[in-house]
Amino acid sequence: MLAFPLLLVAGAATACAQASETEALKAELEELRQQQAQTQKELERLTRTLRPVLAQLPQPFEPQEVSLLDSPVLGESSATITLVEFSDLQCPYCVRFYENTYPKIVKDYVDTGKVRYAAREFPLTTIHKEAQRASQAALCAGKQDKYWDMRAKIFLNRKALADSDLETYAGEVGVSIPEWKSCLTGPSWPQPTSNTRMTGTSIRLSAPGSESRKPT
Repeated sequence: MLAFPLLLVAGAATACAQASETEALKAELEELRQQQAQTQKELERLTRTLRPVLAQLPQPFEPQEVSLLDSPVLGESSATITLVEFSDLQCPYCVRFYENTYPKIVKDYVDTGKVRYAAREFPLTTIHKEAQRASQAALCAGKQDKYWDMRAKIFLNRKALADSDLETYAGEVGVSIPEWKSCLTGPSWPQPTSNTRMTGTSIRLSAPGSESRKPT
């Protein structure tokens, strides 16, 4: 006769426990919603703070069309990739690239037929006073198929680029000096380097230390 009241008491206790758990879950959910709202506000504040900073950063690089007209080129024409280098022959960063990275690219990719390697002259005349003349000297040597040899001489002697030095290097790489000199004084130079500067500017190349990309 006492079992029925005991069952009622037990059932009431279970219902109270379930109600208590439900209330606890509701409280936890409300706390989570408040935390989420606070996090969202903090993200919005950070976004407002960082937006002006991010706007000043260089934009992601996009593929560009670059003409190879009159550019010295190494490698097979059948290569599926063409790498275009913009260099200042008096630039220490470009010399470092030439000494440390360029040989590996030629060995691993150009010589194996995977990549064509084109050079575009990009003399930074405001900071490297002899870079323009050095570029002309290399391009004129290229008229006699000696561009790469002359470029190597200039890179390795970038602190000695007077006209007499350039003439010495031209003789050492085996060009005809009268023909080379005629090219240097001809009406078509320095037009190729001017064209390259315009191309470089259009794809946001600039001197080291600026917001844009370095030559090379």
